[in-house]
Amino acid sequence: MTLSILLFTIITFLACSIATHRRYDGYKLVRTIPDMDDDLDSLRILKDMYEGEEVDFWNGIKRLGMPVDIAVSPQMEATLIALLEDFGLRSTIVITDIQALIDDQMRPSLSTRVKRDADSTNEFDYNVYHPLGEINNWVNDIAAEYPNIATKIKIGASYKKRNILALKIGRAFPTGDSKPVAWFQAGIHAREWISPASIIFVTHKLLSGYGSDNEITALLDGLDIYIIPVLNVDGYAYTWTNDRLWRKTRSENSDSMCVGVDANRNYDLHWGDADGADVNPCNETYRGTEATSEEEIKAVTRYMQGVVDSGDTIRLFIDFHSYGQVWMAPWGYTEDPSDDFEDQNNLQADAVEALTAVHGTNYTYGQISQTMYKASGCSVDWAYGALGVLYSYTIELPDTGDFGFTLPPERIESTVTELFEGLKVALNHIL
Repeated sequence: MTLSILLFTIITFLACSIATHRRYDGYKLVRTIPDMDDDLDSLRILKDMYEGEEVDFWNGIKRLGMPVDIAVSPQMEATLIALLEDFGLRSTIVITDIQALIDDQMRPSLSTRVKRDADSTNEFDYNVYHPLGEINNWVNDIAAEYPNIATKIKIGASYKKRNILALKIGRAFPTGDSKPVAWFQAGIHAREWISPASIIFVTHKLLSGYGSDNEITALLDGLDIYIIPVLNVDGYAYTWTNDRLWRKTRSENSDSMCVGVDANRNYDLHWGDADGADVNPCNETYRGTEATSEEEIKAVTRYMQGVVDSGDTIRLFIDFHSYGQVWMAPWGYTEDPSDDFEDQNNLQADAVEALTAVHGTNYTYGQISQTMYKASGCSVDWAYGALGVLYSYTIELPDTGDFGFTLPPERIESTVTELFEGLKVALNHIL
């Protein structure tokens, strides 16, 4: 295919996509900070009344003194700010045009894709965001490039019948004995693009460092690491084709026009606890009709259980999210600490210290429900409480709201460089 024909094809595709791709022109990100219990109650009332296509609470209602970020349409901006004022809540504009940031986020991906196709190369650019098809191709390519230490795995299929792919990396023991296992998964919330981008880059650093970096070589000789770049494959694909800020799965809900379930409220441990998930199918934290109602969660929990049943021990579980710069341990469903919280907290403190030492980025750490908010039916609680994974964590990657879900691709490498140091601390601990 000539370059001119390729460019024409891509331009035509983009032109056709504009009609169906939801845009956020003029949408702003409004921030308010509750400092009284009444403020939290007021924000919950606003969320229940107005959350939808024109008002979207990006980072949830957390605790006193913690910012609440609300994306709002031009049509609802004045109303939202007036309501906040009526409740005695001051607000500031953090982002003046969300669509402009989305355009900046996607533009390098498109230009890089044109160049790669035109030159007929297979080089993967780790410093841009990639659509699902390119990520799946990367899984195939990197498994082929490192056949002795990387194996492609199909975890299962999504609601839309897309494959959920993973990698298992590590050098097999000559005796065939099992090794401690780490499990990394990303992209459970579709709009959190820095999550798949980071774990893909981390995987590359691990595999490319084997045999030349003594620490990485020891880790892959002594551990098996399972890596799912994108768990919510339907939702992630939808963020590229229809709505950049889509969060949930894409399953249909009976008796509702609203689509999707929050996959991280769908795990079978304290599923449906009243104050940790939502019963409204139109809300972003909708729990689903029952535990593991989502095909993606059925698949991943079944596969993880199979790893344990085979005799392997999963000692580390990390679910990568954004945004907020937080490293968190169980429990999410209750404010009571887990029986192993001191041990869990000590490790995440050490990991955060190593991470922060790279660029000085400030990550907080603690228990999910104490650090952010209650979350029932979440992956970390299930991994720890049902599967017995002692070191189970959620990591909220950068930033703290200047860009939110629209973190520029220029920030991928710095995010991964510091994250990698924290992950090595955790991996060395279970070695």
